[in-house]
Amino acid sequence: MKRRYNNVEKTFLHDAVDYISMGSRSLKRDEFTRSFEPISPCDMKPSDVFYIFIFIIRYYLLFPIRLTLFILGTLLFIFLFLFALIFKEEGVMESGFLFYSKVFVKSFGAKVTHHGNKNRLDYPHVFVANHTSFLDFLVLSSHKFCHACVSESHGGLFGFLFKVILFKNGSVLFKRSEKQDREKVLKIMKNHIKRNKAPLLIFPEGTCVNNKYTVLFQKGAFELGVPVCPVAIKYNRSLMDPYWNRRKHSFTEHLFYLMSRWRLEADVYWLEPMSKLEDESVHEFSERVKRKISEVAGLESVIWNGYFKNSPIMKDREILREAYRQAYLKYVVHWKNDDSESFKYLEKYKSADEKNDYDHDLDKQQNILYFGKFTYKEYLNIVLIEYIKLKSSKTDHFESMVLKGDCVRDKWWGYEYRNSGNFSKCKCYMKKMIRVENNSSKSSGII
Repeated sequence: MKRRYNNVEKTFLHDAVDYISMGSRSLKRDEFTRSFEPISPCDMKPSDVFYIFIFIIRYYLLFPIRLTLFILGTLLFIFLFLFALIFKEEGVMESGFLFYSKVFVKSFGAKVTHHGNKNRLDYPHVFVANHTSFLDFLVLSSHKFCHACVSESHGGLFGFLFKVILFKNGSVLFKRSEKQDREKVLKIMKNHIKRNKAPLLIFPEGTCVNNKYTVLFQKGAFELGVPVCPVAIKYNRSLMDPYWNRRKHSFTEHLFYLMSRWRLEADVYWLEPMSKLEDESVHEFSERVKRKISEVAGLESVIWNGYFKNSPIMKDREILREAYRQAYLKYVVHWKNDDSESFKYLEKYKSADEKNDYDHDLDKQQNILYFGKFTYKEYLNIVLIEYIKLKSSKTDHFESMVLKGDCVRDKWWGYEYRNSGNFSKCKCYMKKMIRVENNSSKSSGII
């Protein structure tokens, strides 16, 4: 199949070379893993000749003092916790959670600056924030009132604290791979926000990010039908690395790391509640909230799904493959120069950092365009937008498209592109792309 763009003839072979080129470029500079890279020691303030002196102070003075205060605070909290359980004093329980959150934060030598007002609203609502570490929950819960939260099930000390302690204030654990767990959690969240208990705090990214980027917000928090209170958290990365890389560090290791730093500095921005507009989809609403958080905290907004950080379930991999096919069909094969309608959806999701993206500007300066019209960043965003659209649809699986002869079967749209450049029904025999409903494998993305 041949097509023309800007008076240049293109074939499938040209497109194949472009795909190979993009793959090679990803090996050199991965657009995805940048969101999960720990901070480089070079990015922190150098200690020069005072490094040994500061090392001794941090590990042999500050750390023992902070650990001792943490242990004493834990013992006092246990007393309050047991008292509240025995005598069923909810007020004491809530005060105990607030106190223990402050104990955690103070044991890190934290200096937290709060911007805006944190209000406890008298109507159903949820708080959502960008996610860097378990530290986020403690920082937010140590100010004015504590929160209940939703978290994936963990083992070790973190799992023990969550199951035994946080469970008592309405916090919820779930297994992301279990569909029944996700449905149960949605019901629990809806019931929780109707009651006047600890306000629910959700981290819609669903995974820890390095506090330089924000990744795709999962839709669960935005499907509850209540106003969303955005919270933006920005850490001072020149003093320490707040990012919790669970692959390398356990909860206890990260806890001790934070205690042994010089200090922790963070800015927290409490933003005005936001509600879903009538003509707005759930994903558009979540993207609008994410952009607001990214803008206020000075974070770079990307469209990547953070769930790909770990081993994604097969369904998500298949959806991403299909997104590449749909992007190719819609924006390369079927696209026309005067087809401005095709890019309206793209503009809604255009990455907030794209105007300042070095690679994007460099591609334009050097005229590096894929398929004759897209920079690397532009086409990658198009693919990710298609991924979002497919993931939000009720369809769970798509069979592969099949290329044959001079036409391409695009069953999603019901049309085909021929050499003449016109769309028409194809009469030749080709394998159909079938939309298959498979509710048992549907992933809703709770957090």
